[in-house]
Amino acid sequence: MNPHNLTDSVYLYGVELRTYKSEPYEQVLLSKINLAKALLERLVHSDHMNDPTRINKVSKAIKFNTSLLQELGYSLKDISIKLKGD
Repeated sequence: MNPHNLTDSVYLYGVELRTYKSEPYEQVLLSKINLAKALLERLVHSDHMNDPTRINKVSKAIKFNTSLLQELGYSLKDISIKLKGD
């Protein structure tokens, strides 16, 4: 768990991911990246970087989900294009 007593999905993405359970796997990964990026923005700017451990873990979650999409054959360019389209 985490020091904030949040579920792992809320800690890393800012929301419960149960709502995404019926989405295709690739879409869930893209959504997780978008959610994590939005949370990272809030943690860095709104929270004035007061939680460096969480910032680091959220950044790692973005990299991890990106690598999963790459394993599925997406290039970084493909991922970037898809993220802009979401």
